[in-house]
Amino acid sequence: MISYSQAHSDLRDIFLGFVEGWDDASKVFLITIYSHWVERSQYPHVLPEKLPPFQLADQIQAQESSSPKHNSNQPLFKFRVLQRYGPKCAVCSVDRKEMLRATHLRPVTNDGSDDPRNGLILCANHHLAFNANLFAFDNSTLNVVFRPQGPNAHDLQITVDSLRSLPELPDQRALAWRYRYWKRVLGL
Repeated sequence: MISYSQAHSDLRDIFLGFVEGWDDASKVFLITIYSHWVERSQYPHVLPEKLPPFQLADQIQAQESSSPKHNSNQPLFKFRVLQRYGPKCAVCSVDRKEMLRATHLRPVTNDGSDDPRNGLILCANHHLAFNANLFAFDNSTLNVVFRPQGPNAHDLQITVDSLRSLPELPDQRALAWRYRYWKRVLGL
């Protein structure tokens, strides 16, 4: 990658990037850009063919101090979640990649992992509604459930009643964590 230099406007900075993976169905690919030279033999392979055993909590972040947690792996997480579920909102028909978000079931800020089985694809509107706890997923039935005396499927323009039609399902532990969290937040 070549970009304008921050040090001098007449100069250009050059960065090395590696194609990590691609997904034909989503029409996306992931490139990691390095600010320093990396020998190919030293380059770690970020995207293994097979996912490791699922861990709901991110072990590295759980061991860190109480400093603020930020999700620096969001591009990789979104790429892997798109690969897993396809480029379509899990609760409506929106399939424009520009409007899709990779949503953590257990957020990184709550020691959640960036494993794609801890995520779902939601459109921007449903991502906001999900994070505002306007709806959740019952982990035992996979049905979409709504806040008591809150907006319903029609109000939120949710057209899917369960996650059963997804090509893959999120990990049961991630769904259970989020459903318990949702009920606790609502005092149910």
